[in-house]
Amino acid sequence: IKKIVAGLRTTVEAALAPYDITPLLTGAPVMRAEMDAINAREEIFLSVAGLVIGGLVIFLFFRRLSFAILAGTVPAASIIVTFGLLGWLDIPRSIALQIVAPLIIVIAFNNAMHLLFAMLHSRADPHAAATPVIDAVGHVGPASLMTSLTSAIAFSALTFTESEVIRTFGAFAALGTLAAFLAVITLIPALVVLVPRILDGRKQAATQDRSEALSVLCTRIDTGARRRPRIIMASAVILFALFAYAQTTLTPNYRFVDNVPLASETRAALAAIDDAFGGSQPLRVLVRWPAGDAAAEAAVVGHLAELETRLAAHPEIGSVLSVATLRDWVAAQAPATAGDLDTLLKALPESLHKHLIDREAGAALVNAMVPDQTTEQSRQLVSEVTAILDDIAAEAPGMSFDVTGTVALTAVETGRIIESLQVGLLVAILLIITLIGFTFGHIWPATISVLPNIFPLVAGAAFLAARGGEINFAGAIAMTVAFGIAVDDTIHMLYRFRREQKRLGNSELALERTVARVGPVIVMSTLVLIAGISVLLLSEMPMNRDYGMLTIVIFIAALIGDLIFLPALIRVYLVRISRTEGVAVPGQPETPATG
Repeated sequence: IKKIVAGLRTTVEAALAPYDITPLLTGAPVMRAEMDAINAREEIFLSVAGLVIGGLVIFLFFRRLSFAILAGTVPAASIIVTFGLLGWLDIPRSIALQIVAPLIIVIAFNNAMHLLFAMLHSRADPHAAATPVIDAVGHVGPASLMTSLTSAIAFSALTFTESEVIRTFGAFAALGTLAAFLAVITLIPALVVLVPRILDGRKQAATQDRSEALSVLCTRIDTGARRRPRIIMASAVILFALFAYAQTTLTPNYRFVDNVPLASETRAALAAIDDAFGGSQPLRVLVRWPAGDAAAEAAVVGHLAELETRLAAHPEIGSVLSVATLRDWVAAQAPATAGDLDTLLKALPESLHKHLIDREAGAALVNAMVPDQTTEQSRQLVSEVTAILDDIAAEAPGMSFDVTGTVALTAVETGRIIESLQVGLLVAILLIITLIGFTFGHIWPATISVLPNIFPLVAGAAFLAARGGEINFAGAIAMTVAFGIAVDDTIHMLYRFRREQKRLGNSELALERTVARVGPVIVMSTLVLIAGISVLLLSEMPMNRDYGMLTIVIFIAALIGDLIFLPALIRVYLVRISRTEGVAVPGQPETPATG
């Protein structure tokens, strides 16, 4: 496409140069070429910039370049394995695979941060029963495995749906999730063992101080929230209900201009065509009749003329072109040649009518142009055009009329794909929450994890509702990625809480220690991910910027859900949970746990 568009541009510019006319090219091929060029340029720049900025945040916190390299190596290895397999299987890139890449990066990076923090704590703990690597893998590994398995099983279940997009997404999301776990659990321990300087004790004190400072911050937040868990839970439920209602108001949307930069030549050309000619996007009607049926063929032009007239009268439709248009043009110039279809087609150059009628196949096209519009507007237009076709078909036995073209596909397919992604995400959520209960062996972890896991999604939906009430492909992708980090952090919190319960025999103390140890990892992971994803705000593509903004909002909501709402929910049901686990529930401990 790139070569074709470049050749066409050269030809048009050369032809119009003597007349001092500046051409603007547009249309699907031109847009595709421009999108591919920008994506190829930005894919490398934004990926590298995101990793560099994320790595810089890690370096500033840990003051260790090795940690920044380790944290970036795991997502990179996961992506290489997953997409290397895609290339080996010769599977083309698609919308589904655009979702998989950021999902894998988030899950891999998040688990890597949990393992790195665990190694630091073990290195500083004089009572650790094993080496830092073994101790950290023993503490974090089971939670990471639990996260990966539950997510992989849930994503695998999506392969049984009818949508090809969702099946592809489910298969490679499951593969990528497992690849991320294997990369975390093998690469980081192996590199730390091979390069002992990574955990150099000379830098341990300074790093530990910063980690403890973050732990103190999380403990203070938890101390303030500990006094009123029921109020926090009630507030969370109210916000969840409001945001969930906002989500019901969202409508799927897709516009072609969202795929090209605001200042691009293609966008300017589309706007000029919409203003001057009433539309830049094709809506086509395919008319068919029994091939060789002389009676049906004789009536074709008349029915095409009626259809053309009714379409032209529609306020959202600009120019309309069919064989009937050519007949009227010929009749005005030479009436004798427009009497029947044979005479008409013989009087016209083949280049004028070969794209409008095929007598051997018994088919004809009516081309209408409409402005670039939203998915909902396209759906309404297609519905109204379909009603017109039904009326004409009732008067034309043996003939069929089907609406097609870019506008029709946009109205049906893009909305269906976005809605399918949302449904697929809902199915994954239900499966993962069920698997959480099954994995922990009790229903309370599954019940308590519902709100923290879904809250970021409805918060993102509320953000979209405030911006206009539309969800596009960027929104569907951001929702999926956000759910990945929410589930990961929730399982790490719940696993550490149960582990501390069994070790300390005290539920409140166990929760305080969980927040003090897991909270800093969640905060640090969120900050790094936000820093890395913020480079998308520099993108030329409107959809990429939308994705960046929405993802940042959802990551913040996920942090609130896991750091504030989840401990509050545990405290509200602490007595019931403690009875289930067989541990004590004191009123309040005198001092929070720090070690």
